[in-house]
Amino acid sequence: MNRKYDLDYLQWMQKNARTYMVGLSVLTFFVVVSICMYFEPWQPQSSVAFWNQNDSGQAVAEQQIPEDGAAKVQQQADASIKEETGTAQQRPDESAVKPADKPAVKQENTAENTAAQLQSVDLLQLKNTLPGFTVPCGGNLAYSYGLGYDPIHDDYRFHDALCYQADGAEILAAADGVVQNIDFNSEWQLTLHCGPYQIRYKGLQTCTVGEGNAVIGGQPIGIAGEWLYVKVMQ
Repeated sequence: MNRKYDLDYLQWMQKNARTYMVGLSVLTFFVVVSICMYFEPWQPQSSVAFWNQNDSGQAVAEQQIPEDGAAKVQQQADASIKEETGTAQQRPDESAVKPADKPAVKQENTAENTAAQLQSVDLLQLKNTLPGFTVPCGGNLAYSYGLGYDPIHDDYRFHDALCYQADGAEILAAADGVVQNIDFNSEWQLTLHCGPYQIRYKGLQTCTVGEGNAVIGGQPIGIAGEWLYVKVMQ
């Protein structure tokens, strides 16, 4: 009876030996893997950047660029910026004056400097200096040269010219001289050259002399409007 039981047991063991071996192998594998992970834990590597494709493409690209490559790209960008800056500094200024235009600019600057050097003086103080001195208008003197009340603007200010309330009165040459310029479109319409002085008139309605004419003090040279301004420059 016992021998029959042992034979059946051996036959059962033989049939199930393969199952036991597979189970034992699987159990051994998991034990070995557990031991390895305990002593050397697994960490993700930077080379598996393709797992981040669901994130921004820029982040994946930055992970795949090695440090040496990034430094090289930065050096190339700096070199490009430096080259562009040097080109811009060497580029000629388009607003520079052309050589052909320099004489005109120089002439204009000379005229401005000459005008800036002239200073206004009081005509009435030159009555003993100017040959043939005459009061330039028979109208009432609204204000004289210097600081004083201005009836036109109703305030006090410095005046660099004489102002006459002419009301159509005749204009006279203030001294002996030569008519230097006549231009009704400019601020000062007539200029009388008297030695080192320029006597300028503003407020003319008509003019009875021409450029280059020699005049004497007291000679009529035109008709004024409501106001006549006379300024002397030296």
